Amino acid sequence: MADRGTAPDFIGRKTRILLVTDAILIFMACTFFLWRNVPDYIRSIRHRYNPMLNRGPIVGEKKAEAVSKGLAIQDIQVNTPRRITKSGVWFVEIVQRDLQIPRDIRTVIRYQNLAYPIAVKPLPPYYTEDPSTVNLLFFSDQGSDAHLLFDREVFIKFAEIPHDSADSQDYALYLVVRDDSNGDGRMNSEDNAGLWLSDLYGHNLKQITPDSLVVQSLSKSEDRKQIYMVVRIKPKDRKEPREHWDQAIYMYGVEQKHLKPMLVDQTVLQKARSLLQR
Repeated sequence: MADRGTAPDFIGRKTRILLVTDAILIFMACTFFLWRNVPDYIRSIRHRYNPMLNRGPIVGEKKAEAVSKGLAIQDIQVNTPRRITKSGVWFVEIVQRDLQIPRDIRTVIRYQNLAYPIAVKPLPPYYTEDPSTVNLLFFSDQGSDAHLLFDREVFIKFAEIPHDSADSQDYALYLVVRDDSNGDGRMNSEDNAGLWLSDLYGHNLKQITPDSLVVQSLSKSEDRKQIYMVVRIKPKDRKEPREHWDQAIYMYGVEQKHLKPMLVDQTVLQKARSLLQR
């Protein structure tokens, strides 16, 4: 028979085997724990500091509480000015800067904005679609007549500003959020937006759609004199989710300054909806 060694040596080998086995089991348990929990934690962090999800002006109780305590939780950032050749004026986007986001995350956001300019299209017209635009500043070549587009707190979801003299469009369009409709403490792309229009000098600002309509998408005629849009109609029951609201097609005549439904009978859209759902 093979010599199994002395009793202490044998016990020592068993102890080492047990320790190694325990270490393996603990390692496997830790690995399983991390596999189950870390991805959720990372997703929560990404959601918390995702610049596309958590941007837009802070409003409501959170803002009021910060103001009452003398705390600065947000500030503005001024983007590079751009000239509207057609009108001879300049405009500047003013965006919200969230001071609650850690400094390193704000640095990433700033470099993202530099790497991916606000203008979605490099050629005219200018399209602005920054997730935190809160106002536009217009001024002349001489730096005079400086004025803000809005004199109240808003979120500008989308702006289209033509600047080429060859473009027949002589107005600028804006999709604007004026209140925190979903109650998440911010005004952003998740809230209800309405259509606004101004001249190319940033004057004569006018609301096109009433508060009862929420603009989903829009297009224009070739001569730019008609604006077509798909809207959702706010129901009497405010608790009904927005995706359940009835849709309609509207047209706005720029010269006539008149908004009207394009369909005489909008219930045909409800029929199309019922065909899919029943």
